[in-house]
Amino acid sequence: MLAIRERAAYTGYAGQGSYYPPGGGFPNEIPLMRNESVIEKNPDQHQLTTRYTEAALEFIDEQHEKPFFLYLAHAMPHVPLFVSEKYAGKSIRGLYGDVIMEIDWSVGQILERLKQYG
Repeated sequence: MLAIRERAAYTGYAGQGSYYPPGGGFPNEIPLMRNESVIEKNPDQHQLTTRYTEAALEFIDEQHEKPFFLYLAHAMPHVPLFVSEKYAGKSIRGLYGDVIMEIDWSVGQILERLKQYG
């Protein structure tokens, strides 16, 4: 695991195990992190799917010449739900459907990028 940790990059929330940890050091804000650094103290959660997708595409671009492992676990299908303006109100299934449509877009972007590199 240490070798993976030393070479890997990850973006996510601290305290993800319980999402909004009670008294977990972040009473009013959940920081967005990359590796062990805080990127932003209170990110707009409506943009996280787009931001995670962009980070994944950048990772693929940087790593495509050698084998790699990309793990992208979208947070948005879990409560509380957030969706970007682009997908808000688009699904007949309400907010959850909007979220799934946006994640479907994200997966499509990643698959397209992988196809570009063969």
